[in-house]
Parts: sequence; C-alpha cells; structure tokens
Amino acid sequence: MLLAFDRLLLPSTVVRQSIYIFDGFNVALSPTVQYDPVTRVVTLGSPRQSEWLKPGQPYKIVFTIPSGNEDNNGLRAIDRATLDPASERVIGFFTDSAPTGTPGPPRVDFCTDVLPIFQQHCSAGQCHGEPGPTTPSSRFPDGQSHPAAGLVLETPGGVLSTAIGIGTRRVAIGSNTGPRTLPQSPGRMFGLDMPIVDPGSAANSWLLYKLLLAPPPPPGTPPSVRRKCDGSPGTPPQGGYQPPVSYAVLSDAERARLADFIPGNRMPYPPDPASGDRRENLTVGEVQRISTWIAQGAVTNECACEP
Repeated sequence: MLLAFDRLLLPSTVVRQSIYIFDGFNVALSPTVQYDPVTRVVTLGSPRQSEWLKPGQPYKIVFTIPSGNEDNNGLRAIDRATLDPASERVIGFFTDSAPTGTPGPPRVDFCTDVLPIFQQHCSAGQCHGEPGPTTPSSRFPDGQSHPAAGLVLETPGGVLSTAIGIGTRRVAIGSNTGPRTLPQSPGRMFGLDMPIVDPGSAANSWLLYKLLLAPPPPPGTPPSVRRKCDGSPGTPPQGGYQPPVSYAVLSDAERARLADFIPGNRMPYPPDPASGDRRENLTVGEVQRISTWIAQGAVTNECACEP
C-alpha cells in the first residue's frame, strides 16, 4: 500500500504511530513502514509475523494530527508542519484479490548502478575523491588533497569506511550537535544526528537530502554509466525503479525549506555556482537509484572495471 505526499516528511514521525490501519472490526493492524524521500511515498507492508490485508474485506486508514508542538505523535513535515486539520484523514477502502506478477523494485547493483554516479559527479579532487598528492595551493598547502568532510565516494572502500562505517553508522558532520560519532535516538528536529548513510533507511540518510538540494539537470541529460577498463562507456544502469504512483519532482519551494535544515553546499557542488549550470546535477532517476540502494541495505562490493 502506497501513500504519496507533496511535502518532505519528518522521518521520525513516519515510523511512529502516525498512520493507522483498522479492519472491519475496528482492530488496529501494525504494518511495516518505509519512506522514500525522493518520491515522498510511504509504503505500508505486511507485518513480519502476522496476517495482512484479506481480499474482499473493508479497511480504513486513519492519519493522526499532533495535539500541539510538544506532541511527537502524528505526521509532520520537515519544518514540523502538520497535516491540514480540514483535510480528509480517514480513508476507507475494500481490498481486491492480490494481483499476480506485480513487479517490485529491482535489485540495485552498487558497482553498476551507484558507484558510477559517485565517481562521475562527486569525486573531484576538491570534493569526495580519494586523498592523495596534488599540486600545492592555498586549499592544499601540504600538496595532499583532502576529501570534503572526510567523506570519500570515489571507491567502494571509501564509501564503506567513511559513509557507512564498519560495524556502525557514521553521523553526518553537518547534522551532529556534539562531538559524538554514533547516532543517537531520532531528534525532534529534522536531520538531527542523522547518519550519512543508514542501511535500510533512505529516509534517515543525510547523503540523500544533500543530493535532493540540487535541482535536476536539463531534460535529456544522459545518466552516469560505468566505464570499461579502456575508459569507454560500459554497462548501462540497471536500476531506476519507478513506483506505481505518480509523483512530482521536488518543488523549488520545498527545496528551499530543506536548505534551512541541511547546512553547507548541495551535492554535487557546481564548479561555477553563479552560472546556474545544472548539467553536473543528478537526474531524478539517479537519486532514486541511490535511494533504492540504501533501502536495500547499502551493500558495497569490490568493483572491477569491465573488460
């Protein structure tokens, strides 16, 4: 079951008791909940150890509204705005027979679908490339390049050790309110102590929101493609799952709201910000690929170039 929203949601309110499903006997069900900030779609799925929706039965979805600013129950947008009290907050429906052959999201391959995006858009020497010798300058007086915020996205090892961490999740510097390196329980404010990449939770991954700050490139911009060993284009991307609901690209107004909570530059940062050039920005499909990869566990692999 998919629910689409026009605003970015406060992730901690999505997973709380904010969306209820009741059966015909008014018994509350406890679905699994996933939230994709790229499409602003909440997916309600089958509980792991209990029966789910039965065919031909009546159900209703109920959305709750917080009673005040101190009430942490109920859905909120990233700026803590609530649902419009005048909106319809009870949706009744009947289930049909389960469709057969309904496609789910394809498995996203890190080496083919994700790493090429990082390498093409995020791995310039002054951004998130591997540290190494470079021409001495005012930025690198020691002749060594240093990745921004210590985040390396150029290699699988860099992604694993600086974005995901080994045995733990890394807290994004811009979201951290203190000298801790481990994430605390979700805060009331959006982005507080948010991991750079939270395996299994795209909604709680700082990297994804940094990418959403950049508007999409002009139509027709080709997607990032894995390179062969000789440098020529190789395997085209295999990801790009589109959910079976219509959704709009993030609006400029919502992107501006997001910028109030995500300090620093958008990703990727353009070589000449004043030019308005968007050609290096990620397409919506590329950001969706990264989101799906994170939701599927953010698995990294050693990636050999194609022969």
